[in-house]
Amino acid sequence: GPVVALESTSFSIIYSAQEKTVSRAIEIKNFTFNPATLTIKRGEAVLFTNRDAVSHQLRIANFSPYTIPAGDSFSLDTAIFTPGTYELYSDAYSAMRGTLFVQ
Repeated sequence: GPVVALESTSFSIIYSAQEKTVSRAIEIKNFTFNPATLTIKRGEAVLFTNRDAVSHQLRIANFSPYTIPAGDSFSLDTAIFTPGTYELYSDAYSAMRGTLFVQ
């Protein structure tokens, strides 16, 4: 975005306007991901919301698990991902499966 510079004799501030990040959502309810498949652009945030009465340890491919307490949410920054296909799953609940396609 545009860069604005403010200067004085004692200090200078440089402010870069960030483009708004698009946020997508996946709900965890009844031990399933909804939607089970999501295609996003790299850099979009994905908000996982746990609607179940138990905590879930969300795993994405081989990354460290993210614990989402019951009724809580977790925002995933996909800027760190390279384009590709990522499996979503839970260690404790083998039926919980999903796929994240990063473009």
